[in-house]
Amino acid sequence: MGGDDLQNLQVLVVDDNRNFISIMRSILNGFNIKRVYEARSAVAAFEILKVHSIDIAFVDLKMDGLDGFEFAHLIRNGTDSPNPYLPLIMVTSDGKLSTVKQAIDCGIDDYLTKPIKPIDVFNRIRAAVSKPRRYIQTKSGYFGPDRRRTADSRYTGPERRAPRDNDIISLD
Repeated sequence: MGGDDLQNLQVLVVDDNRNFISIMRSILNGFNIKRVYEARSAVAAFEILKVHSIDIAFVDLKMDGLDGFEFAHLIRNGTDSPNPYLPLIMVTSDGKLSTVKQAIDCGIDDYLTKPIKPIDVFNRIRAAVSKPRRYIQTKSGYFGPDRRRTADSRYTGPERRAPRDNDIISLD
């Protein structure tokens, strides 16, 4: 998958730092992604999502107002969410394992630690486009991407049964 394959993607960058948005726009433009939307807050991002068919969102963790975790929860579980299946890639300088786990529990699809490298951005986009995750609903209330990209035939427990044909897997 080269840059030409990505030209029709619509990408949203949500970060309260104008310089980082500029860097992301340059990286994305370098992959021939021309439709890059930017939001300096989660509230502004939510409004963009109501108007545009965004394919992938890169979301900062620490923002004024709603943070990246709260934004992910709103996208995944909000009654007025325009797209609960939107691939969300968290971009943050916080690389602690506890933060990564919290991001996963909030329904984040993938994670990048700042400073970012263009190849890492490209790989996250490629994974989101070519190997989209199935979404699951668990008894505990989690709704979001399945943490596995493929089914593991070695595991036969009831919590990890094979994916169904539809987009949502209910783990009940």
